[in-house]
Amino acid sequence: MFEWNPNRCCLAEFLGNDKFLVIDAQNCKLEIGDTFTTTQFILNNPLIITDLIQIRMPENSPKKYVAGGANLD
Repeated sequence: MFEWNPNRCCLAEFLGNDKFLVIDAQNCKLEIGDTFTTTQFILNNPLIITDLIQIRMPENSPKKYVAGGANLD
């Protein structure tokens, strides 16, 4: 599980090859069933997410997202 301000959290399952599946998410843009790629988690730093595939928008191309920082889009 990782958390960031204000009051956001996400539980993700590691799938291998830097890919994760969102198992639970609260107060954030990530949703259960979303998948994403990240290469590192650094305490007290924004999480850089690439290749975000949102389950509610299956026809959209992969996106970039920053948890705890400015959006890259």
